[in-house]
Amino acid sequence: MAASSAAVGTPPGGVPGIAPGSPAPEIAGPMLRGEPLRLSGLRGKVVLVDFWASYCGPCILAMPEINRIRTDLHAQGHAQHFEVVGVAMDRESDKAEQFLGRVSVDYPIIIDTLGLAAHSYGVWRLPATYLIDAEGTIQRIWYGFGDTFAADIRHYAEAFLAARDGPDAP
Repeated sequence: MAASSAAVGTPPGGVPGIAPGSPAPEIAGPMLRGEPLRLSGLRGKVVLVDFWASYCGPCILAMPEINRIRTDLHAQGHAQHFEVVGVAMDRESDKAEQFLGRVSVDYPIIIDTLGLAAHSYGVWRLPATYLIDAEGTIQRIWYGFGDTFAADIRHYAEAFLAARDGPDAP
């Protein structure tokens, strides 16, 4: 299994400036289940954005892990402070819907059939996963899926939730 990696700088073919420390570009679009969603509407929360596609084998492995992290953090009282947003990159939304029949997740999925969100983030490999802090800044980027993927995401999500809550939080 390929190792996941935290990215620094611009990936091959990526968009200059998309790196940890960069403002997160807006993502807005229709969701597979529910109303339209705007990433900026989640400001104040730590957000994990996961770009995936139905044809992506590593995505099949990553999505249940991401869903488990979300479920666990919400159960620990972070439902108001942490969210996951999936971005389906399939060119046909019905393929993404069929995929979600096999790989069930509880988080919102935005449809990006034109690839506009993926382009604005410089996505060059799937899955591409971005941890965004409560101020809307990209803090970590992972490309691919590997043995430490879930543990790394959990560690950094918990760290940014703790930073968001401050030292006097319960």
